[in-house]
Amino acid sequence: MTRKLPVPKAPLVTQTATPEELVTRVNQRWDALNTLTATVEIYPSVLKTKEGLATDYTSLRGHILMRKPQMLRVVGQILGVKAFDMASDGTDFTLSVPLKGKAFKGSNSLKKKSANAIENMRPGFFFDAMVVRGLDPDDLYSVVADSETIEDAERKHLYTVPEYVLSISRRKGDSRQLTPVRVVTFHRDDLLPS
Repeated sequence: MTRKLPVPKAPLVTQTATPEELVTRVNQRWDALNTLTATVEIYPSVLKTKEGLATDYTSLRGHILMRKPQMLRVVGQILGVKAFDMASDGTDFTLSVPLKGKAFKGSNSLKKKSANAIENMRPGFFFDAMVVRGLDPDDLYSVVADSETIEDAERKHLYTVPEYVLSISRRKGDSRQLTPVRVVTFHRDDLLPS
């Protein structure tokens, strides 16, 4: 018996780039950004993947102010009342939660995880959610070409999305071991990071 299966549709335009060109694009976009001001809607969720649980919290309006290299201020409000206020100078941060009468001060890098996932929130999370940072001079990278198949349920079509995946890593101390830092995906129709 033969069945007819959906055939993914390819994009009309697919661009190519070398790994060096992709890194140059990321660095140029990062270098062009000095400050960012945004009003956002924040949908906080806490995931417990081992237990298969997700807890969604009430969405809140946020205001984010960034200035390179790593200065950040994030204010979250629920119905016009300040829910939290986080400020960072790039090394240390202060997180104020007025509704609970609490404040936290600490290093931008998380040294010990709290049982309360919200208390583990650090400034780097907001930077990474808003912008794609450039590579540091000591970063190592590799690029692979990949594709993702996406279903458009409304039109009952499958689409192929060709991508480049830029994997960034750093050498661990003086060893030959590499530590993954992050991954940047580029859709090949426009070569923009996504």
